[in-house]
This record gives sequence, C-alpha cells and structure tokens, in this order.
Amino acid sequence: MDQNDLQYDEGSLLDEAPDDYSLFQFREQMRIDVADFEYDVSYLNHIRRFHGGTTRLRWFRSDSGHEYAIEYFLNWISNAEARDDVGWNHVSVVSGLILERRADEHVPFASVFGGNYLCFDYSKKPRPSIVVWLNEFSQGESPVTEFVANTFDDLLRVLYYRDSKT
Repeated sequence: MDQNDLQYDEGSLLDEAPDDYSLFQFREQMRIDVADFEYDVSYLNHIRRFHGGTTRLRWFRSDSGHEYAIEYFLNWISNAEARDDVGWNHVSVVSGLILERRADEHVPFASVFGGNYLCFDYSKKPRPSIVVWLNEFSQGESPVTEFVANTFDDLLRVLYYRDSKT
C-alpha cells in the first residue's frame, strides 16, 4: 500500500483541487508571525492527491499514550465562506476560529474527535513537527498540545485502523 493512501472513505474526497491562491494567501499571513513559514512539502503533495475527506486509517497515539481519531482533513477549497457544506472545514477558517487559544506556530490541518486538531508545530526548525492541540485544556494564550510525530510523513506511517466495535 502507498503510505499516502490512507484508505479514504468512498465519496469523502473533494472534487475540487486545493486552491493555490488560498495556499499563497495563508502562507503570507502566517509569515507575519512565523517569518520563514513554508508548508511541509509532503503535506502539500498529500492534499493535492487526497483533498479533504475521511479515512479508515485515522487512529494514532500521542507521545503521552493517549489515543485519538482523525475525523477529517481540513480543506483548501476556493470561496470557503460561501460553502456551507465544507466551508467551516477550511484551514484558514479553523485557524481563525481557534486563533486566540493556539500558539502562532500551530497550524491546524486535520480535525480530531472532541474539538481537537492536528497541527503543524513551527516552533521547531527547520521542518514542523506534528502535535495534537487540545481544545478542552487550551485557555487564552496557554495552548495545550501533545507531541505526535516528527514530520507529516511520520504521522502517515503511524496511523492505523481500529474497528469501531472494539
């Protein structure tokens, strides 16, 4: 199996390709707080092939041993504000919604069960690591995260399937 094929649920991927202009605008906005911000190349390659969607290989463990499930990957559609069906799942929309409770260096890219988000952590250089941002415990300017993986590729390698009946 291709490591980037996470066995996406049929019909869950967006027909629309990621919007390059949205990617550019968000990158420029991020550079205000993180001067040398660049997207993880593996992530860009993944979303260009598998945009949005839900996957069977969704479970992972943080370094603290907690188990989490990805609900869906956030999207980069154009005109997100006008799309009630998937507009709220746009990276820049979610990033703005949790802005006051996440660090500037944390960029969400996937929704995790319970209102949490998988984020790139750009506080580590040169390549961002992956953390899970914990909605329930993040207050004001004190975000709470748990380390998940060193890179996006490492995250894809540790995702697994768990039967919902167990």
